[in-house]
Formats: sequence, C-alpha cells, structure tokens
Amino acid sequence: MSDWKKTKIGDFLFERKGKYKPNDKLIAGLQRIEKIDFSGNFHIASKPSKTNMILIKKGDLVISGINVAKGAMGIYSEEGDVVATIHYSSYTFDKTKINVGYFKRFLKSAEFIRLIEEQIKGGIKTEIKPKHVLPLEILLPSLDEQELIIKHFESVETEDLLLNNEISNQQNLLKKLRQQILQDAIEGKFTKDWREQNPDVEPASELL
Repeated sequence: MSDWKKTKIGDFLFERKGKYKPNDKLIAGLQRIEKIDFSGNFHIASKPSKTNMILIKKGDLVISGINVAKGAMGIYSEEGDVVATIHYSSYTFDKTKINVGYFKRFLKSAEFIRLIEEQIKGGIKTEIKPKHVLPLEILLPSLDEQELIIKHFESVETEDLLLNNEISNQQNLLKKLRQQILQDAIEGKFTKDWREQNPDVEPASELL
C-alpha cells in the first residue's frame, strides 16, 4: 500500500448538477427511477412523485442516499435520460483515475462506513449526499492495482458461487435420499424378512 495516495473523492467523482421541479418542462415525459436494489438493479416507478428531481444520463453512477452502504448504487446503462428524486445523487467520473467497479465495492466496505462515521455528523444514519461523499479522503491505489483487486474479488466470487451451487446440489441429493429412505420404509422394504414371515399383514402404504 506504499504507493496508495490519499485522494479526495471529489478529485475523480463529479456530481451531475441540476435540480428540477417534478412538473418542470425540461424533464417532462422522462421515466423515474423508483429504487436501486442491493444488487445494483434499477427499478422504474409507475406513479408520479411530488419530490424535486435530479437528471441521470447513460453511464452515470447513481447512488441512493439512504442505502448506499448496503449496495443501493449502480451504473445507469440504458439509452435515454431518466430522473430520480433528490434522495439519489448522480455522478460522472474520471476513468483515468478510478475503476468504477472498484469504487462501488469501496462504497460497500467497512472502510467507507468508518470514514462516514468519523467525518460526518450522524454517521451512516445520515442521508448521504454529494456534500458528504465528495470531500472524503481515501487511500487510492493506482488504476492498474484497482483492476487487479477487482479481478481478485471476481475470482473469489466465482469460486464462492460454484461452491454454493455444489452445496445446493448436495442438499437436493440428500433430500431425495431421505425421501427414498422414507418411501422404502413405508413400503416395508427394510423389513423383508419380517414380511416373509407375516405375508397376511399389509404394508403401511396399502393401509394408507
């Protein structure tokens, strides 16, 4: 970490300026983002809002001010502009300084929460706005190292996914085995000798 530099987030992340009344003609007809889930997926609203709006363009990093540390953020990748309420914030970023995938992971890290708790009154319970995020100073690795870190995370996540799939598969096989054992027991297959000695007694499956 010797070559990691203390850097203000505002040196590579830039708020998209502009606030709009919900009935402003400049945003008339634009769809509104209602929610960003913790996987970074955008959900479009079906009802209007009376809250002031921000504008979001393709490629912007959009952050929820309420649930950012839980992962409520994402890169808006659809064609055409959209809006969101002022409980969200939208940013462009300098790709020569930051790998946005790395930064998104940082925003979900314990280090980000620690910085918020240290530098912002109210800590993570505060609705996080650009005025809170942009002045924060973080230790930032080089772009090459950011990309290596991302590749490492992705490798670990792939292994974790494969392991979870294997565990799930084994659990399904175990469940089927238990069901088969129960079925065999009901049909009297585990008491063959007893059945041969008592041919006039029906198995439980017949009685049921």
